[in-house]
Amino acid sequence: DKIIVMGPPRLSPDNNLVLTQGWDENRIEEENYRGGIYTIELSSGNVSQINAKEDVSRSFSNEWSKDGKFIFYTSNNQIIKHEISTGEEHIIYSNEKLGMPVIRRSFGGNNLIFDVQMNDTLKHLKSISVNGGNEELLAKFNTSRTPLMFRKLTLSPDGKYIYLSVDDSESGSILWRVPSGGGEP
Repeated sequence: DKIIVMGPPRLSPDNNLVLTQGWDENRIEEENYRGGIYTIELSSGNVSQINAKEDVSRSFSNEWSKDGKFIFYTSNNQIIKHEISTGEEHIIYSNEKLGMPVIRRSFGGNNLIFDVQMNDTLKHLKSISVNGGNEELLAKFNTSRTPLMFRKLTLSPDGKYIYLSVDDSESGSILWRVPSGGGEP
């Protein structure tokens, strides 16, 4: 299979698979095909589609659980937890402002970190347990609506900081650093 990769690839915890959203070139002409979430085996190049229940055509950010048994993806203003072995899914976060966030697993692996564009000039960086519950506000940013392809979210190797790149109408591209527990960006 040839996959047109549409989202940033995520390496599995065991370093054997890559998780990505994309389009299977052999299925693009299918009437109801809207892309999918795929794993690619690094040793062989074999591609497998994860049978997500929700529409993933605009889910450009995916993440693994720390044990590799689950993936997380976004769809229709929700963050969804998908169990790979059973296909069972649970909504762990829902918010009409969510849009298309970038989601990343926290350093310890027990939370997901994601961004929410609250309005034209305000972005929130939030955290939520991988099992759902109440979200925690980590930081607020004054920024414009940065296109997904320019928005990146990563953690420092020691887990002390979260880095978020965004666009700002006055300053251009900005890289923010936030303490991983939240605080002043």
